[in-house]
Amino acid sequence: MEAVYGWVKNIIYYMIFLSVVNNLLADSKYGKYIRFFSGMVLILLVVSPFTGGLHLDEQISSMFKSISFQNDTDDLKQDLWGSWYSSRRRWTPWPIRPFSGTSAHVACGP
Repeated sequence: MEAVYGWVKNIIYYMIFLSVVNNLLADSKYGKYIRFFSGMVLILLVVSPFTGGLHLDEQISSMFKSISFQNDTDDLKQDLWGSWYSSRRRWTPWPIRPFSGTSAHVACGP
């Protein structure tokens, strides 16, 4: 019962906060964006007790950590190998030309 009381209390505090913000920014041109963002936060507040049993916060946290780790490794690879690869790519023992679409005849022999 205490969890339900805390949940309702959070929603009521959020609604009071929204009414204060709406009154302070009554003639703002960003009103529709504030209402959209506040609606998304309200949806998260209302749904939060139901997602607690699914451990979505832990799943989201682990996905965020894995994506952050992947981005960090990609940045490190670019830092370590990027300069070497780009310097090797500039020098080639043969000229690299795009295929022009015409057939070239190669003469073999003397």
